[in-house]
Amino acid sequence: MAERYSNMRDILAQIREGYSPKEVKMAIGIASDPRYKGGNYTGAVNAIEKIKKGLSKHPQVAAVLKRQNEDVDPSDTGGEEEVSMAMTQLAGIRHFVDGIEMRVKSAGDMEEWYQNKLTKAHDYLKTIYAYGKGDVAESLEEGKSSTGYELYHKDFSSAMKHAYDFAKKKFGIEVDPKEIDDKVASGPRKPSKGKTNSYRLLGKDGKKAIQVQVYGMDNGKYELNMYKESVDLEEGAFGELQIAAKDLAKYASKDKKDMDYKDFMKAAAMMKTGKVKELAKFTNDLDTEPRDKIIDMVKGAIGKTAAEKLFNVTIREEVELTEKLKVSDGLGAWIDDFMKSDAPQFKGKSDEEKKNMAIAAFTDAGGKLDESKVLASKGKSKVVSKDGVAKVMVKGKEVAAGDYDDGAGGWFMSRKGDKGQKFFDSPQKIIDFYKEEYATEEVELKIKEEEEPQKPDSAKEVEQGR
Repeated sequence: MAERYSNMRDILAQIREGYSPKEVKMAIGIASDPRYKGGNYTGAVNAIEKIKKGLSKHPQVAAVLKRQNEDVDPSDTGGEEEVSMAMTQLAGIRHFVDGIEMRVKSAGDMEEWYQNKLTKAHDYLKTIYAYGKGDVAESLEEGKSSTGYELYHKDFSSAMKHAYDFAKKKFGIEVDPKEIDDKVASGPRKPSKGKTNSYRLLGKDGKKAIQVQVYGMDNGKYELNMYKESVDLEEGAFGELQIAAKDLAKYASKDKKDMDYKDFMKAAAMMKTGKVKELAKFTNDLDTEPRDKIIDMVKGAIGKTAAEKLFNVTIREEVELTEKLKVSDGLGAWIDDFMKSDAPQFKGKSDEEKKNMAIAAFTDAGGKLDESKVLASKGKSKVVSKDGVAKVMVKGKEVAAGDYDDGAGGWFMSRKGDKGQKFFDSPQKIIDFYKEEYATEEVELKIKEEEEPQKPDSAKEVEQGR
């Protein structure tokens, strides 16, 4: 009976105080949070007060706050042992960051969950960094991006409103209200913890646009990331560019061991996110074949004029080149046609480059290559790849073979009969090495034959020799 009355007194007390059991439970959870307990008393109180004013003084909440912080000795800094541990951890963090950076750069794209984990790690490290400068919660609220917009917001609506206002003030882009209604108000629900909502929002002129991402943080706030698209795209062109990005990634994935695979995937990632300015700079630094392929796919998405402006090039259309060719004509017919053509796009191209362009056009039209793929060629020598095995052919004769190693990023090659292997990071280096070695052996063999006396091959010649 006494217990029953005690519970009733608690309930009546909560009614008088104006705090629900749920609010008290949330406050106790904050007081016990590793980010606050053990020294960050002020941070915990500030967070609890945001739930409801005066809640930190509730008897139960105050007791937990005291218990979680009373054993902390401000003068106890851990000494040399803690410093040593911290230095070891920091060295590990640097190692992890280097590995993550290499992975992101090589892949050119990343899954959403991967980006969310990075954002979470960023938040934790930033909190630690800010701790020595003052109040953590306050430092987070004051966080700004390099372009000046507020990073952290108390709710989703305020994050999006800030994005609209900043776009108008900083970029001169007034977001079309219809875009907001169609993509934000009628779009997906606000992001839950660890999730991100992404939007491409057009301005009222229908050309300029902003990219907006809002991430749901663990502390209930929302992190805003936004930027202006690098160049103006025609309405609907961004969607076409995203489709082209998928097509390029699919094309590249046909042979992940190809030397251009990583470059194609990086370009596809830039196309997918609308980073066309970065795409142009990256593409123009590539070799002829991958550069032309990317420009051609972008041209198909945003149009010839826009592509020429973007890449600062003049795109010459093929004149009745592939129209008279069919896949059923066979690869040989395509190569012959390209070799003999005097079309402008072949001006200054070598026979080998024309051949490679013919092969690319043939496969793009749906043709299948029954023969091995030529990785590199020089004169009568070439490196071919089939079923994951690379072979060096000189004058039609196989002189060496080996496999591609993903981890090493190259080929381990060996000659027939040789026990050791040699590593090459490009097909051209393979062909240069073995072509020279084969030529040297041929000369040595010829000299040897000239130095040896000719042996008689019949009894009559033997007799004549006597």
